[in-house]
Amino acid sequence: MIQRSILTATLLALGATMLLACNLLSPSKPSVVIASPPSGSSFREGEAVAVQSTATDAAGVTRVELSVDGTAVRIDPSPMPPGQPSFTLIQTWQAKAGTHTLSVRAYNAAGVASDPVSISITVAPASQVPTPIATLAARPSPSAPAPTASACTDHSTFVTDVTIPDGTPINPGQSFNKTWRVKNSGTCAWGAGYQLVFLSGEALTSATVVAAPSAAPGATVELQVAMVAPTTPGVHAGTWQLRNPSGALFGTKVTVKINVPGASPPSGLAIQNFTADIQNLATGKRLTFTVQTTGATTARIISGTSQRFPITWQVQPNGTFTFDVVEDTFYPNPLMTLIASDDKGNQVTKAVPVVWQCKYAYFFTPVPAGCPEPSVSTAAAEQRFQFGRMVWVNQTSATAGKVIVVLYNDNKWEQYDDTWSEGMPESSSEPQFQAPAGYYQPVRGFGKLWRENSTVRTKIGWGTAPEEGFDTVWQYRKTESLPTIAYVREMDGQVVELMGQGTGTWKHVAP
Repeated sequence: MIQRSILTATLLALGATMLLACNLLSPSKPSVVIASPPSGSSFREGEAVAVQSTATDAAGVTRVELSVDGTAVRIDPSPMPPGQPSFTLIQTWQAKAGTHTLSVRAYNAAGVASDPVSISITVAPASQVPTPIATLAARPSPSAPAPTASACTDHSTFVTDVTIPDGTPINPGQSFNKTWRVKNSGTCAWGAGYQLVFLSGEALTSATVVAAPSAAPGATVELQVAMVAPTTPGVHAGTWQLRNPSGALFGTKVTVKINVPGASPPSGLAIQNFTADIQNLATGKRLTFTVQTTGATTARIISGTSQRFPITWQVQPNGTFTFDVVEDTFYPNPLMTLIASDDKGNQVTKAVPVVWQCKYAYFFTPVPAGCPEPSVSTAAAEQRFQFGRMVWVNQTSATAGKVIVVLYNDNKWEQYDDTWSEGMPESSSEPQFQAPAGYYQPVRGFGKLWRENSTVRTKIGWGTAPEEGFDTVWQYRKTESLPTIAYVREMDGQVVELMGQGTGTWKHVAP
């Protein structure tokens, strides 16, 4: 009986050992998480459905497949051939009418597939337009009925690379901000839920989804992503695109493309010394550079005073060089970058800052990143309304003035010339312009604009207080391209940033 028990125990132990060994030898499966869109989302036929997922596996994820109703529609390999432990990407599919199951499956370096992870979506036919939902609170109508909501279209257009043009050399491991300027060329206003998302290539950041700034139709905004250059030499590139709250990608695709130089080129190419000194002149600045390299056959220095049209000086690989600059800087304390190359095309770079203050100072703090134009102190007036406020500014520059800025509570703004002058009626006695109890009919320039422009009148409502005069300051930022950026101090002392040419988005930046 004892021998039988011992034999039984031995067999059980042997079986457990074999089972454990099988488990240890069995390859692991990748895991997949779908970040967006959520299951149950709705789309319109023809929209680009963007499925963002993250696949992880210790052995390295080599590819990710997107299937629709059991049929593979996208297969995306890892940008790193051996595979990567974590692979985040966005795969798109053009929506077709009906109810569909979207599945994502990942494969690791051992060829093992993950369990499929699925979501369900509904796609309405293109001819079926959803009924818009009214979101405006009830309010007394000044005269005209509120505009009827209608379906809108998302679109964007690339304007320029604000920073890091394609091909910019970036040192291994160096942090940088990539900024694109785009225009809202659709009819939908961008707000909460609009995002800039990584599509393909190399993200160069762990934040593959960033919130997009608010933008009215026609407005121009800047999209910025903080990135880090890889340590591997060579060209590294990635593609990004905007996504609306329903998960549909839209508009232009923007790219980042950098060149990471090798740490030790085979020719022994290196920068031994690079300095930059600056001297004030009556008509500008004098820059003196000292360059010492080894293995270089050519060299050039790029000025950081302008990122759109930078000044470039071709110099010898060794020596001291002096240049007089008449142009002012767009950015305080700009970087001067030396790029040295050998006869095989290898490059090394080094950047040093110079103490170069902006010609003019901002009238508020904290100061924005770029340099400003001169500020203008001027008379102003302000009036509060149900859904925003109006600010009259007597002078916005040495040659321009008398404008009315309309600031809506949804952070959109518009600018109009003040066409009222002394001798014109200050208000109207017409019945439709008589304010309800507790409200005010605007007068003078505010009143003339309000009465003559029914769109402004409907959007901003009645005055909630009389207009008041005060002293303000107006200032433009020195920009290399559109959009125009201006700053104005309100009656309560807060500073408003106005982005756009005559219309756009606004926000408080100080105090």
